[in-house]
Amino acid sequence: MRPNWNGITKENVIEAIRIFEENSVEYPAARNTFLEVNGNLYPAKHIRAISYQVAHGSPISKSDFHGGKETARFFEKLGFKVKYIPTAQRKCMKAQTVNDKEQRTIRKATQGMNELRRKNSITHSVKITHEGVIEQKNALQLVLNKQFDGDIVSEKTFSWLVTPPNDDKYNKLISSLQEYRNKTGFYKAGQKLRCDFVCESQKIIIEYDERQHFTLARKIALETYPPNIPLYFNKDKWIAACEAIQAKDNNPPNRDEKRAYYDSIRDILAAQNGYKLIRIMHGDYNWENENSIEHLDALLKIKSGRTCTPMDNEVNAQPTGLKKNNSETSIVTATIQANSSQYKINKAHFETLEKVVSKYARNDIILFPAGFFYHSRFSERQINKTIKKVSTILKAKASETVVCVGIDFDNSNDQLALAINQSGALAIGRKFYPTEEEKFTINYSSSFCGEEIGYKRIFKVREKVFYLAVCYDVFGIRHQKLANPGIDAVLSLVHRFHPRGEGPSGEVDFARKGFAGASAEWDCPVFGAAVFFDREVPARWPTAVLWQSGNKSVKSFKYTDNQMMSSNNYMLNSDDEDVLCKTYYLL
Repeated sequence: MRPNWNGITKENVIEAIRIFEENSVEYPAARNTFLEVNGNLYPAKHIRAISYQVAHGSPISKSDFHGGKETARFFEKLGFKVKYIPTAQRKCMKAQTVNDKEQRTIRKATQGMNELRRKNSITHSVKITHEGVIEQKNALQLVLNKQFDGDIVSEKTFSWLVTPPNDDKYNKLISSLQEYRNKTGFYKAGQKLRCDFVCESQKIIIEYDERQHFTLARKIALETYPPNIPLYFNKDKWIAACEAIQAKDNNPPNRDEKRAYYDSIRDILAAQNGYKLIRIMHGDYNWENENSIEHLDALLKIKSGRTCTPMDNEVNAQPTGLKKNNSETSIVTATIQANSSQYKINKAHFETLEKVVSKYARNDIILFPAGFFYHSRFSERQINKTIKKVSTILKAKASETVVCVGIDFDNSNDQLALAINQSGALAIGRKFYPTEEEKFTINYSSSFCGEEIGYKRIFKVREKVFYLAVCYDVFGIRHQKLANPGIDAVLSLVHRFHPRGEGPSGEVDFARKGFAGASAEWDCPVFGAAVFFDREVPARWPTAVLWQSGNKSVKSFKYTDNQMMSSNNYMLNSDDEDVLCKTYYLL
């Protein structure tokens, strides 16, 4: 969505200048465009960005619009005077062309650039004050009442929302907080906890986190969370805010630990009792803005498919493998950790596939990597034999799962992705977007929606439509700006990543420009599975990505931006290869 510059008034700009002068935050250096007000020069692009936030209540990245002449024209239309100095003119102009006052003002307006570059982007964006809390919470409550037709209760308690007995389930959380400052007594059992706002009919809890919640104790507590707790806020952003703010409240001496413990218990017990707990950071948004209802609606749509388990469960704890309910499609990504550099042993791979199917027989889709099976030459007979063998495994397990798996032929000069169920093949797709190195060597499809051996590459499961992408095809979706053919999710079968310096190893770039790029282009989630040769699967590498950053460049994508979270992770081990399985739910 393009920025709405028409909604910005002259008054918004004046307010932006006031905010700029009072806050004295660091900002990128102005290159050639300065806003001149009352004899003072201001960095025009930076003021324009603040004006946007003042007018609309939400920030805008300065990478989303141009400075220079475009920004100069923007301010001139509002009746402001702009000093625009082209780069070439700036380099050669003499001292007399700009008086001493202007020189000093320009230097002041451009200082702090190096400090800004050193700061982490998440941490830098965090700024929480003590001001305006009551006004903002009142405004938020009005918006909530409007959204839910008055069905909002503040300071609500529940019979189940009490601090638990001191049993083993919370040992890790309690011991981590105790080790922080050797404080005790913060985890007393039976304490009834209140919630800021509750919509009971929708089972939604809204917690409004003020500055005092962002302590090092809260950071420590958040870091003890296992990956299978459903969270409806960006945990990494909350941790970064704790690191940046380091609020302290030592009255009583264990106040920080107690607050962190209570917040954690709210997160855990809300999920266990079927409530969606959404956290809002004070100062992240101006709830008095006229567009607040749209911003709230976006927060309410954030999804997490995770299921909650006790605090002391490890990442590889036994998952249930069961669907949460009949309205969700469950997808398991099976990422391979190959314990050698050889990866073309079909017998071993059928054994691996059977193990994964045994464990996840009641899920809807299991996604394996590209080239999971290999044959020396392209043969429809071999393809049909593979389909029949996978179908036989599914029948033996009485599984209605759809297995998505890749077959490569002839030194990977033919690359296919197949979707197979008990009855046979549902869909087959051939790579349509080769890499630069492959363009003159492989056989690739002339169409991103073409048929292969009489099968389309799009199939449906539980009323959801899925698209088979062979490895680099996800880059093709973005590079060719393809229109979404009506699919709900992309299933990307990726080939391989090697140790650094020993072969292709760009898994970060693949997540950013491949998965996130395709997700941004088609406005849907992208699920992926790959092989990591002679190296562990990176703990944070995402096998599901949902782009939620609008028109930003995918180059800015960070793992912490991603809202797709697995409900449970499990590692299947064997001599030749280990399989990291992650389960997701698609509503």
